[in-house]
Amino acid sequence: MKPRGASWEIAALLAQLDYTSARLQQTIRKGADFTRQLETLSTLATLVRRSPEQLVLLCTVQELNLPEIPRMVDFAAKHGSGLILFNMVKEPDGSPWMDTRFEEIALLFTEAQEWARKCGIEIRVPDHIGSKPFALTSARPT
Repeated sequence: MKPRGASWEIAALLAQLDYTSARLQQTIRKGADFTRQLETLSTLATLVRRSPEQLVLLCTVQELNLPEIPRMVDFAAKHGSGLILFNMVKEPDGSPWMDTRFEEIALLFTEAQEWARKCGIEIRVPDHIGSKPFALTSARPT
């Protein structure tokens, strides 16, 4: 509850979304209600309308959702988010698929970065994919 006379300042609102469709989101996030997530995202977007970078989409990249990387940019633009944080899933076996598919993942992040610039969306990608360093202007230390 907000104390009387106090004002709220929003630093950032994070929304965890790994897919841009209900079927896929509910597959990876058991119990997720995609429709409710979109309603909540819409409400949050109205709170940060003047500063969309305050509404952050957090997307955990897994082998199943690789094609979602560039799609997430359109999704963010459509739903009022100005910033997407991509991180790589941490798996007990060290995620050998990341090393095997490094070039594909790097290409998807590069495509997302280029599209994000055109859409006015900021993205942050990890500076490592699996065991390999990854250099892109939007890369940040993991």
